[in-house]
Amino acid sequence: MIIFFQPMAQFTVTFEPARDPDGLAALWGDLEGRAEATFFMSWLWVGAWLRALPKHLDTRLVVVRHDGMVVGLAVLTLVNNGSRRPFRPCTAYLHETGIPALDVATIEDNGILADRRFAGEVEAVVLRWLTGEGSSMQRIVLGGIRPALAGIAREVASERGLVCDNRNESPRPYVDLDAIRRQGRCYLDCLSANTRQSIRRSMRLYEDRGPIELTVAQSVEEGEAFLGRLKELHQAYWTARGRPGAFAHPMFGRLHVDLVRTAFAAGAVQLCRITAGDADVGYLYNFVWRGWVYAYQSGFHYERDNRFKPGLVSHCLAGEHALSCGHSVYDFMAGARQHKASLSTNQDHLYWIVIQRPTGIARIRRQLGLLRRRQRSGAASAKSSQRLT
Repeated sequence: MIIFFQPMAQFTVTFEPARDPDGLAALWGDLEGRAEATFFMSWLWVGAWLRALPKHLDTRLVVVRHDGMVVGLAVLTLVNNGSRRPFRPCTAYLHETGIPALDVATIEDNGILADRRFAGEVEAVVLRWLTGEGSSMQRIVLGGIRPALAGIAREVASERGLVCDNRNESPRPYVDLDAIRRQGRCYLDCLSANTRQSIRRSMRLYEDRGPIELTVAQSVEEGEAFLGRLKELHQAYWTARGRPGAFAHPMFGRLHVDLVRTAFAAGAVQLCRITAGDADVGYLYNFVWRGWVYAYQSGFHYERDNRFKPGLVSHCLAGEHALSCGHSVYDFMAGARQHKASLSTNQDHLYWIVIQRPTGIARIRRQLGLLRRRQRSGAASAKSSQRLT
């Protein structure tokens, strides 16, 4: 069943089940060409994510039209829709599911795909519609969004009299490759003296084994082989520390095998192998999209001698490669890990926001969430050592 709603004279919103991912490809691709889409808002990612989801989930497609033309698209997962149990409000997740085992894919640069002519307007229309009087949504979860959308969410919540809870604000370190290029410098020279020293010492140690090389996979088959080896190294590191690792979740494997097979030909998937002579140093799994390189996942060969820095060396080589290819940004993605701060030249922020109706339960949940975040922040500040990768 399609639900029609017209929140503003020039915009019309439809809300319908998103049951046929392949059938959405043309619709999404057309708007993508007219939008400032990030990789995580491209059909390459959204299509692979939808195909990997269990079929029983209630996924809905939001379509915004202006004078009959599609100018906005988004996919929501509805959880506990229609329930009136007080501790389980009806929740809509933007391009996520609310299920940790399925959301291990970790979307960032999330948002509502919008025609660039109506940027800002489309996002506000969708959020106003979702929070309107006729909506059954009690909570709207917007994860991994940029500052602009976070600002729109706060404005809409304020005008509706709703609670806008900033669940998390994460630094997003990155390398401004365009600035380095304008300065006529190399990437390594833009890092701190301590980081440069650590990388150069590590490179000298690796060079005793043979030349250090970065090899980019040239075929789907080679890419799948690199991804397989990355998975082995990644899982070995985390399981040795009593953690499951990302690849322990079947959803994660399904999505990324699909991505390598569907996005490789478009140049959007980059799998790199870093070697010293015949020995593996590490593997990187990056996304490349409109001049933006996302350092998404990695697997490194760690050694007992901590003077070897496989992560620092691998990212340094990948950053230099991105610079030579003419890309604009090498993005370490959200997180306050030490290696990201050491390797970046700039920093932005991403936000995890929940808009909810101001019930007594919502207020209690918000206060508990604030308390938990303060406790986590205190624990993180007290931690004296962080892993360098």
